[in-house]
Amino acid sequence: MNSVLNKLIDNTRKVPFNEIMGYASTNVEAYSNGNDTYTSKENSYLYGIYMGIKWQCVEYSRRWLFIRKGCVFKSIEGAADMW
Repeated sequence: MNSVLNKLIDNTRKVPFNEIMGYASTNVEAYSNGNDTYTSKENSYLYGIYMGIKWQCVEYSRRWLFIRKGCVFKSIEGAADMW
């Protein structure tokens, strides 16, 4: 890698776990899971409906589909299995 790219990577600041990183569709919060190697042991529920493990890709996809489209679906292994 060149030095400019290394400097950009080194200066990247991570959003702490459980903090809002942004919003999709104006009302679906995107939460930080801390970093790309961390997997929480906490489950996420919305209105008593299981969304997934905080704050992994399947959880975000489930929550977005539930909030925006009213969709709920059975247990899956990974986000790619939704489609």
